[in-house]
Amino acid sequence: MAPTGERPYKQLLQALEGGGDIEAAVFIVMSEAADDARQDIRDLLAEMAARNAAKQKLREFIRQVRRDVIANSGCGPRRSKLVFEAGGLGSEAKYHRAELPLPDPEAPGGVTLVGCDLYEGRINTVSQLQAIQDDLKDRLDSLSELGEMESLRLQIAMRPYVQADVDALEHPEEDQRHRGVDHQKHQVGARA
Repeated sequence: MAPTGERPYKQLLQALEGGGDIEAAVFIVMSEAADDARQDIRDLLAEMAARNAAKQKLREFIRQVRRDVIANSGCGPRRSKLVFEAGGLGSEAKYHRAELPLPDPEAPGGVTLVGCDLYEGRINTVSQLQAIQDDLKDRLDSLSELGEMESLRLQIAMRPYVQADVDALEHPEEDQRHRGVDHQKHQVGARA
C-alpha cells in the first residue's frame, strides 16, 4: 500500500496496464474520493462552528462597548472625563489592550483571542467610542459574510449526499437493493 498521505494512483495505473481489474481500481479511486469529500465536509463544519463561536464572543464584546457609549451619551461640555462602568469594558486601558476573538477550529472552543489596540491615543469623547463600536460591527459583518461563503461551500459539498437521498426517495426499491448488498458485504467482512 502507498505511504500515508500519498495516493496509490501510480500503482493503480501500473496494475491496469498489467491487465489488472478495472472495477477494483475504479472502486478504490471512488472510495478515496468519497473519503476526501467527507473530510472536506468535516473541515467545513469545524470552520463554521469556529466562526460562529468567534461571532458570539465579538457580539458580547460589542455589547460591552455599547454600554460605555450609552453611559457617556448625553455628556455635555461640562463633563471632562468619560465614564467606564462595570457593564462596559471597565476602563480606557481595556480598549488599548483588547482581546478580540478570531475563528480557529484547532483552538479550544474554536476561538483564539488576539490582543489589539482599538484606538490610538486617548479616548476622551463619545464619538471615539462610537467609532470603535462601528469598527467592531464591521468586523462582525465581515465574519458573517465569510460564514455565508462557507455555507455555500458546504451546500456544494453536500450536494452528492442530498442527491443520493432524493434518489432513494424517488426509487426506494433500488435503494433497498443497494442497502441489502452493502449489508451483506458488511456481514461477510465481519465474519472474515
